[in-house]
Amino acid sequence: MPGRKNQAQHFAARFAAKEAFFKALTLAKGERLNFQEIEVENNAQGIPAFKFKGGAAVLARLKKIHQVTLSLSHCQEYALAVVLIEKSK
Repeated sequence: MPGRKNQAQHFAARFAAKEAFFKALTLAKGERLNFQEIEVENNAQGIPAFKFKGGAAVLARLKKIHQVTLSLSHCQEYALAVVLIEKSK
């Protein structure tokens, strides 16, 4: 993203977010998810959040995902993401 002080940190944190989401989701055998169908965007308050498209949106509905909370951090050469998935009953 042009204008960002350190684009590498920005993209590394978003990649870490997708990776953390995949691990938190724990896909069953045979279930597939495409990295490109998951985006990380900032909402109006600047808080990062996931946006699911295509098969990712379908899988989120099938798994009854109610809410996904995302926290991103980066410092120098490190990026960190924490994902909490809440499911409906």
